Amino acid sequence: MVGAGDIYNEHQDERDWLDQESNLPFPGHDPAVARLCQPCRTFFGEPIVADSNYFHFQFLASLRKSAGLGCRLCCLVLSKISTNTGPGPADELCLQYAVEGQSSTDGTSLEVWATYRTSPAELGASESEADWGGISISLVSESEIADLTLEHEILKTTASEANVKIANRWFTHCLETHKICNRDVDLDWAPTRLLEIDSLKVSPSVRIVEIAEHPDLRPSYMALSHCWGSSKIITLTAKTIRKLKEGISQSELPLTFRHAIAAANWLGKRYLWIDSLCILQDSADDWRTEANTMRYVYKNAWGTIAATGASTSSEGCFYDRDPDLVHPFKINVAEASDLCRPFYCFPSEVWIDGVGKAPLNKRAWVQQERLLSRRVLHFGSQQLFRECHELEACESFPQGLPSKDMKQDLWTSFKSLHVFQNTDGRLYPQWERIARAYSRGGLTIGTDKVVALAGIAKEMQNLYDDEYLAGMWRRYLGEFLVWQVEDGRQANGSPSIRSPVYRAPSWSWLSVDGIIDPGTAFGERVVIEILDVKVEMSESDVGQIKSGYIRLRGALRKASWIWEPYLTMSTHDLDDVNGRPRLQLVFDGRVLSQVYARLDDNTTTLPRTVVCLPVLPQRYRRRASQPSLEGLILVSTGDDDTEYQRVGYFRAEGEIACSKFYFQGLLPAGEDPQGIGTDIISII
Repeated sequence: MVGAGDIYNEHQDERDWLDQESNLPFPGHDPAVARLCQPCRTFFGEPIVADSNYFHFQFLASLRKSAGLGCRLCCLVLSKISTNTGPGPADELCLQYAVEGQSSTDGTSLEVWATYRTSPAELGASESEADWGGISISLVSESEIADLTLEHEILKTTASEANVKIANRWFTHCLETHKICNRDVDLDWAPTRLLEIDSLKVSPSVRIVEIAEHPDLRPSYMALSHCWGSSKIITLTAKTIRKLKEGISQSELPLTFRHAIAAANWLGKRYLWIDSLCILQDSADDWRTEANTMRYVYKNAWGTIAATGASTSSEGCFYDRDPDLVHPFKINVAEASDLCRPFYCFPSEVWIDGVGKAPLNKRAWVQQERLLSRRVLHFGSQQLFRECHELEACESFPQGLPSKDMKQDLWTSFKSLHVFQNTDGRLYPQWERIARAYSRGGLTIGTDKVVALAGIAKEMQNLYDDEYLAGMWRRYLGEFLVWQVEDGRQANGSPSIRSPVYRAPSWSWLSVDGIIDPGTAFGERVVIEILDVKVEMSESDVGQIKSGYIRLRGALRKASWIWEPYLTMSTHDLDDVNGRPRLQLVFDGRVLSQVYARLDDNTTTLPRTVVCLPVLPQRYRRRASQPSLEGLILVSTGDDDTEYQRVGYFRAEGEIACSKFYFQGLLPAGEDPQGIGTDIISII
């Protein structure tokens, strides 16, 4: 098919055409239909064929000029390219559109994938996916989206009177119609301290109120979820508590706090909970007490104000923005040579970019704050978002997001956990998603890792009716053991590392700083028998783990290892970190390329001999094309021949590789009729 970009072939042609375009009005008789440049009009002016590529602008300068001339789609593409993380666009952009899934004649929605170069093309050089970037754009037919829109004025700042109205409308709707969001609330509970807001004075002030000093006070309050950052801010300490109880001017607070107070005023609330002002920052005892009740703070708050777009306390909640990048815009898409249908166009990842990937959600603590809150008002860098147990919305779509695919941020899939009954283990995969996202979050203090998860665990324990064990659950503990560190990295790109300060037993992913893949094989057959497990909590540190062990029966297999840099792997290969050679297990003096290994701690040095413990044979799964086996890599503690520590994960694929672990039932016939093994060990 002839692409839109075929109307010119050279850079000069592209510039000449744009110069000519700038002197012409954009065509179109319907003022409600967005302006588009000639290549975009050509793209949508012909019936779109699924899975076809269309060439657009060759050069970044051309895209910028077209956006400056008012093409709404070019503006959208340019804005997403400019804000994407990773390498920026190359000057020779080679912009292309591809339509995935359906054609314009057979669906009510389309996905347009815009790809562009992130590095210059070099003559004779081979290309890789790393040389290209991409963004996804959704088109939804007007008939499908009409009931999700309402009159809402999107202005040049998120601190607008229109947003005061929409925030109140959102919260009122939730309070009046959502049963799930308004149950299990303890109206008699209050935090230890709250910030009382007085905005009526000539100089607006705030003061700390100790609830114990006001026994009849049970105020309706809001909570703030925010990133501290590196900014030096006023906090509650033994030295400042008197001053803060007497009251200070709001001008003494960092910008994020002042904006949060303004948002509370929007919603008619006089009390606000902010961690740095409601927890004594120089008292370990007070921190332990408050950390243990943090889940109640967010669970019982009337609502949560989230400074989602800010990475520090000095950035604030309110932002200037281009309204055209927030409004979905209407375009006509050809169904036939003489027939068009109106579609609304918007970035597919509105929610993911605005909330899921925002600075606030890089904090590990935010998981508890966000999951347990009844309703959250997210202040993003481009728009406001609404989130509660029953609905997600934003300024672009005030009555709800139009597609479930837009909500594939972790939280939207389990904000309504309370509506389910855990009769068949359906909720356990949700915990896997919690662990996955939690491991990507940052913590200023590493020892907070266990505590920050404890509040969610206590709430989930009521749903699971199960025993919580250091980031895992007793019912499927065998399956939970088979976790791994993705790419051997932490979220910041540095190598994964096991905490030098004891945090959890080695079999728990909580013992490691790294991006965790917990696995999803719940309810599958495991080839270990767990005989005993114990996790002992610290009496002095609330929520901290003192020790733990698992005693189990299985089939151990001794191995050695080498660093092997020159192996050709499958697409399911386990890549090593930072160019480090790959760890390969050696059995009987032979390296098997189909046994993949990954360390938990990519800064450590292993003893020459290790032990492999098979755990999860994947041949029992449906749709498995060949047998595979996942398990743990262990090393002896040296204290006892039966006591080990976990150091890594392995996966064997295929009959030959699995046979190295006697995996055909799992031991030779007659030695173990149950197919589990006869070795009894403890992992600490």
